Amino acid sequence: MAEPWENTELCEGYVSLKRPEIAAYPAAMIGRLRCQRPWHGKILLPSEVKEPREENPDYLESDDLDCLIILFRMLTGSNFSQANIKNVLVTCAMHDFGYDRHADYQVKGMLVSRLFPEYLHDKQILQSKLTFQNLFQHEAVRKLILAAPCFELKDRRLLLSDVNTPSSFDEMEICPREDLIDTQEVKWDGISTLEQAVSEQSFYCDPKAKNGTMIARRYCTLPLFIRVMFTPDKDHPRRFKDVQRFQLKTEYIQTTDDCSMKVVMSDIRYHLFMVVKLDPRNISPNSAEIRVYDIGGQMLVPRLESKIDHRDLVGEKLKPDSMWSVGDPSLNFMLFYKKWSPLPEERHRARYCLAEHRPLSPIRPGELPGREPSVPPEPESAKDNTIDGRYNHDAPPDPVTDRGDRQLTTATGRVTLSGSPASMIGVLQRLQLPPDEMIEVFIRDTPNERTPAGNQRSRNTRGNRNNAPTN
Repeated sequence: MAEPWENTELCEGYVSLKRPEIAAYPAAMIGRLRCQRPWHGKILLPSEVKEPREENPDYLESDDLDCLIILFRMLTGSNFSQANIKNVLVTCAMHDFGYDRHADYQVKGMLVSRLFPEYLHDKQILQSKLTFQNLFQHEAVRKLILAAPCFELKDRRLLLSDVNTPSSFDEMEICPREDLIDTQEVKWDGISTLEQAVSEQSFYCDPKAKNGTMIARRYCTLPLFIRVMFTPDKDHPRRFKDVQRFQLKTEYIQTTDDCSMKVVMSDIRYHLFMVVKLDPRNISPNSAEIRVYDIGGQMLVPRLESKIDHRDLVGEKLKPDSMWSVGDPSLNFMLFYKKWSPLPEERHRARYCLAEHRPLSPIRPGELPGREPSVPPEPESAKDNTIDGRYNHDAPPDPVTDRGDRQLTTATGRVTLSGSPASMIGVLQRLQLPPDEMIEVFIRDTPNERTPAGNQRSRNTRGNRNNAPTN
């Protein structure tokens, strides 16, 4: 019998990202998956859509549900795949979020009603179920995300060797992925380094298996993603730079040309992809927060696009960032890492993040994320170019990550843009700067973008999308 969450029937207001005009351009679909954000918090159950109360709708509230949707959309936009699986979370994640708030509320209501159909009669109980921890351990999420091959840190194959011939494999037992879900998560308290913790927990060995007659080993698979549950120890403080990347040094099985198995040592690097902040003191449907980072450790700032009739409300679209820092001993953190895939050198310069923290107040049209005085100043002792994900402009230039950066100077500060001049124009347009704000754009040319005047160009323009700098 099919589970309720396997029902992929579409609800009213649903708009698919797989519609032909978008599906024909995979890059556009991936861009929307990564940059769109749901209108935050509110959930409209299917039973209430039939009898809408526009003046005072009785919405459920859960920012944690938004975190789960964003997390899965980011995975989907980063080569995550679960072929031929029916799951309402997949259907929900492929909705064209961010433009129509009422449609977003209904799509999230569709998701909640199929995850927890037994609690639809009692909203109080249903509301309590919508915490990130509870959602993440739901059977639908476990089978879709946690049991996926790309999260399989330790191999399903348990290799058994005779104690007298430990270098050869005599037997093999294959375990269902669902049975290994909990063992695939790395647990870290910050006492050892992250590299040590992940490397040690990526391999399993029982030297006395089967009454001491066999040696059982489960090797690492070098998965695309690795998840780490970080519970900071107050006596061993860790900062953002301690979690940005690590090298996985562990044994794994390599199949040779003659189809035999060979044990080799890995040196694969992983970089921080997402962080979900969890507050053990406040387990509520609105306590989790998610941040997404690029390969350089910079936070990706979401888009604030919407339908025209929602423009006056777009400032309330995103939940304000509470300015937490990774490593705070009063919090827990779910860290998601992605296997390092170096970009070609000419593309490695990409740095289009503006700040780690969003403003304390909701973002309004014309405001630039990260430039308000409430953002903590960067410490003078910084040795690298990132401090909790914010770019340190006073640090020595990095010959790799700084190549081709675009510096945007406004009356209240400077931020870093990137890409070709054409792509930078698109970013400037999305900033929606006030018409009377003067900005200065410095474009550090790359070899393919040189001008007769030299290697650097400077232009002044106003924050009007019609007057954005052009080539």
